Amino acid sequence: MRIMLVELGEFYPRELATKEAYARSVCSPGTTVVLRLVEVSPHLPDDFSRFSLYPPAILQRVKEAEKEGFDAVLIDCFTDSGLEAAKIAAKIPVVGPAESSLHISCLLADKFGWIIPMDEGIPFHWRQVRNYGVADRITSIKGLNLSLLEIHGKKDNAKTKLVGLAQELLGSGAQLISIGCTGILPALGIGSAKELSKKLGVTVIDPLAIALKTAEMLVSLDLQQSSLAYPKTVQFS
Repeated sequence: MRIMLVELGEFYPRELATKEAYARSVCSPGTTVVLRLVEVSPHLPDDFSRFSLYPPAILQRVKEAEKEGFDAVLIDCFTDSGLEAAKIAAKIPVVGPAESSLHISCLLADKFGWIIPMDEGIPFHWRQVRNYGVADRITSIKGLNLSLLEIHGKKDNAKTKLVGLAQELLGSGAQLISIGCTGILPALGIGSAKELSKKLGVTVIDPLAIALKTAEMLVSLDLQQSSLAYPKTVQFS
């Protein structure tokens, strides 16, 4: 099985190597994970509006994946940028980490808290959970307010801060913790989700692992997007 991870944004080589190793560590034997960066303007705005510029490049990668015989595509960003358009464009399964991990969280708990990279993303992610129909399951969304480079460089500090935020969420009624970024746990290291779960005494949802396992499941069961929900052609009167 071959899964393409479509990476959004700019990365240092160390970040990509860490992400690739982490992704491979959670996949089943025999699954090959290939990272592909998207190509966009080098002058992206430094706010959440930048994610609206990625979908055309994402669609190009999705089409490449089908042409090259990949079995599934994972849009490796918790914004799920371009996910709906990609599902329309592709016959192979296309998975978003936010959509998949949110619905897995709903299987495991009535209420859960979210930890995302930065506070600036909180309004966007509240809109996201409303669009996915699970807003009533979220107790709160909190920002870690550390860049991925800071997490890579000061892992112990990042873990301490993450645990503190998680405990606040648990104190406000959350029954599990969902990490709202596919880069945080890889930056903390392989096995970090299990380590945090053990420390907190509740499940910590790893969005990259969930998305990869969801992609594997869909491929193994020969499941694709519904052509009625995501029609490939649209007729205009």
